[in-house]
Amino acid sequence: MLYYFDSNNPKAPAQIGHILTNMVNDIILPNQEIIILCIGSDRSTGDSLGPVIGHKFKDFISPGLYLLGDLSQPIHAANLNHCIKSIQKTFDNPFIIAIDASLGKEEHIGMITLGKGPLKPGLGVKKDCLKLATSTSQELLILPTTWSHPHFRQPVCPLYSR
Repeated sequence: MLYYFDSNNPKAPAQIGHILTNMVNDIILPNQEIIILCIGSDRSTGDSLGPVIGHKFKDFISPGLYLLGDLSQPIHAANLNHCIKSIQKTFDNPFIIAIDASLGKEEHIGMITLGKGPLKPGLGVKKDCLKLATSTSQELLILPTTWSHPHFRQPVCPLYSR
């Protein structure tokens, strides 16, 4: 099921938080580590949402929660495959919450989409990235809809944890 939120609605953050909390609690396994994967480019305003969110979240990480991607070291099409492989080597079946801007229908511009399932980054700009999915496909997606074309940087894969 997909949920849509108007980014201009002052109640949207609380609504997203409530639904996201319920979704995570319904499907996360005991002691399963959580990765917040913030995807996007720091060089394109329309594709910078993931790194901006990562930058704002990195001081609020708690034990068992990991953050990948921010403004200083973004996760984007050029380094996403490397990052996914690093996650697979480092973590045992993590629960992934992906945050990425997306191309979509004109009526969805400014909306935030929350849903369960694998992320297919790069699809809107014809990039061939690995589908983001663990073996259990328990990912949650937060996808603000924009119209943009990302610009890419050299590969990096930061990890913030406490």
